[in-house]
Amino acid sequence: MYKFIKQEIENVYKDDYKRLRTKTVLYGELEGRWHTQLHPGLTTDEIKQFEARTGTQFPLAYKEFLTFYNGCYLFDLLRMGGKELDSYKGLSIEETT
Repeated sequence: MYKFIKQEIENVYKDDYKRLRTKTVLYGELEGRWHTQLHPGLTTDEIKQFEARTGTQFPLAYKEFLTFYNGCYLFDLLRMGGKELDSYKGLSIEETT
């Protein structure tokens, strides 16, 4: 259902992207900043752990979204939250910029 987000972003940015070893994809580099980010989805177990840790039962639509993207930042306008990104620890400055 949410695959269209990645397809639309790729149509907008074409070859202007960078894939990190964490599988996050950054799009739209301008003046040293990336304007769109898609973080890889979570497993069902990770979503359950996320719910347990936050003490919240997520709506079904949000859980489905999390299986596609663990949050995203779109066009410097919209941030959709997800589980904190432990995977960024240890990335070099070159990898994140």
